Amino acid sequence: MTLKSRHSELRRVLGIVPVLCFLSSSAVAATLNFTLTTSEPVTVTGTPRISVDVGGVTRYATYTAGSGTSALTFSYTVQARDFDANGIALVSPLDLNGGSLVDGYGNPATSLGFTLPDTSGIKIQTYTVSFSATPITSASANAVGFVIAKAPQGASFNYTITSSGGAGSVTGSGTINGNPHTVSGIDVTSLPGGTLTLSVTVTTAVGGTGAARLGTALLDSTPPTGYSVSFLSSAVSSSNSTSTGFRLSGGEIGASYSYSISSAAGGSPVTGTGTVTADPQQITGLDLSGLGDGTLTISITLSDTLGNAGSAVTATVAKDTLAPTIVSVTPPTAGTYDDL
Repeated sequence: MTLKSRHSELRRVLGIVPVLCFLSSSAVAATLNFTLTTSEPVTVTGTPRISVDVGGVTRYATYTAGSGTSALTFSYTVQARDFDANGIALVSPLDLNGGSLVDGYGNPATSLGFTLPDTSGIKIQTYTVSFSATPITSASANAVGFVIAKAPQGASFNYTITSSGGAGSVTGSGTINGNPHTVSGIDVTSLPGGTLTLSVTVTTAVGGTGAARLGTALLDSTPPTGYSVSFLSSAVSSSNSTSTGFRLSGGEIGASYSYSISSAAGGSPVTGTGTVTADPQQITGLDLSGLGDGTLTISITLSDTLGNAGSAVTATVAKDTLAPTIVSVTPPTAGTYDDL
């Protein structure tokens, strides 16, 4: 009997099997890879696995590579709602899960316990946050929302919203009750315009508080200002009532405009919309013949590209389209008129 065969036989008689030694772990691309080292090369059958405590939930890192060597790889792919801000924990012994580890002499590993490595620095959180809509305008600033995805059911959350435009913040909290979880109706009108930053932390009873997740959105709630309107003619008469116009001054290029022209004497208002392409800008070719003679009033409103609507500005002009008629002829006083 050779020395090697005597050694193998001694191992078999004494019940000595390959010793398992956990060496290291790393997280790459949302996958945790664990290296399990044996005292000698082993052949792996089946899918042995290592139990992993992730925030109080048991997950498994299953065998993926290394058969025929003494360095076996076990991998766990992070799942939605996984959360452990205090550091994951491994559970000994190795679970053969119907498989086996056998050395080159046919000795199966039966003593599967291993010393637990320090995994307190391996933290897992899969939740993400984002504003429900961007940009945020004056029309929506009092009802802003955001979404938390992949957070653990029943976990609590805290949020803070700030603006790059200045000081101040909007804060709140709640409980995760779905995936995704939507928060709505937040009033950010107290914040100045700029880039809003949403910061959300999630906390569980077992897993602790996770690192903040961030989301951004543009807040532009400032409507166009400083614009004015005037009619192109000093009066509307029969000669120009079917083709007149107005001038818009101080308009923001790219903004949209909406106008209405009405008469104090009645008639259907003349309305229209368009886009500001120049400053000043003339809008011509308007038919105001359907409006009654009297004082005409134009009211125009600008809305910027984000939908922020400015205040209406107005201008007036007189309309008189009636042609003059002969009412009467008054002669001179009766008497004799000569050239003396």
